[in-house]
Amino acid sequence: MLKSMTSVLFLFFACAAFQASGSCEMVEQQERVYIARGKISQNNWVSSKITVRTLEYGKIDEITFIVTRDTVITHGSGTVPFSEILISDDVRVEYINTLAGLVAIRINIMK
Repeated sequence: MLKSMTSVLFLFFACAAFQASGSCEMVEQQERVYIARGKISQNNWVSSKITVRTLEYGKIDEITFIVTRDTVITHGSGTVPFSEILISDDVRVEYINTLAGLVAIRINIMK
């Protein structure tokens, strides 16, 4: 553990030294955002998940999303709480694929 900690400190100081010359850049990796449209077929306020039934290329599919406290839920021009999402609501979900599952970033209730 001490060896790995030393390596991290070396890298930090090396990067700080090179940064002054413009040779070292810290790049933040951005995750790809996907979009799904469909109707809510299930919502579970306890486990903070919704399932959306989509129709893509003539095929019906159901996709389950994790709703976090950072998920922005909108209806019209305002934000609404998770409890406002009802079965059969038309929605547009922007989401990312994580190790935990598909995480909803933004849910727009289309009504």
